[in-house]
Amino acid sequence: MARKYGLPDWFFFGFLALISLIFLKVIAWFIIDIVLAIVLTHLFYRFYQFLRAKYNLRPQLSAITCVLISLILIVIPLIIISLLLYKEIAHFYILIKANWVYIERWWSIEHWDNLRITLPLIGNISDLLRQIQFEDQVSKLMNGLSQGMLRTFEGMFIDFSLALLHLLVTLILHFFFLMDGAKFVERVQELSPLKAKDEEELFSEMTRMVDATLVGTVIIALLEGLFGGLLFWVFGLPSPLLWGVLMITFSIIPILGIHGIIFP
Repeated sequence: MARKYGLPDWFFFGFLALISLIFLKVIAWFIIDIVLAIVLTHLFYRFYQFLRAKYNLRPQLSAITCVLISLILIVIPLIIISLLLYKEIAHFYILIKANWVYIERWWSIEHWDNLRITLPLIGNISDLLRQIQFEDQVSKLMNGLSQGMLRTFEGMFIDFSLALLHLLVTLILHFFFLMDGAKFVERVQELSPLKAKDEEELFSEMTRMVDATLVGTVIIALLEGLFGGLLFWVFGLPSPLLWGVLMITFSIIPILGIHGIIFP
């Protein structure tokens, strides 16, 4: 016989849904921090266990050691790269503004008309560009990009203190995930309706999937961006760090890859 829910039951469900929405609203600002802390914990958890087993360190000391190492090896280099990247973006923006007249002349219809005279194989490209209002479209696009870069510069200065707060939250979460992560997983397994064997297989498969994602996607993207940036630097191309970071981003995107940067 199906259970009939009364007013107290519906009040409880409504109150639970409201509390859940408020909780999600509170942690929405820290979703990226939680994800980064989970990734760092996954990377350093075996080292955390090694410190506890090999040197018989207390959990707090082992966790603090892992947090400091992650700060030195990952976080601080990322901050330095971000500052250098900001410098290169500013230089790239100034370079575009300084050569804006030549850039506009390059995509102008008159330029394509001259190319049509010297290179007849181009055909009716200039007529097609007139039909689609190519100059106006490119001008809007470039203006939008320049305004977006300007807003990015302003946001970098305004949100610097907020970035430090997110960094602090990530490191604190990293510390507690190292200490209590195993207990949290055990608690989730206790609440799960699955059998113990199925739970072990599920968590083992999730661990392998995360490892494959980190190794097969992120690390390979970092290596490709590193070698791509070095390639730009060796051949004297401007802003090698900027293009290297863009190649890392493009490499993570399926199909596109770093060829979307190198070929143009």
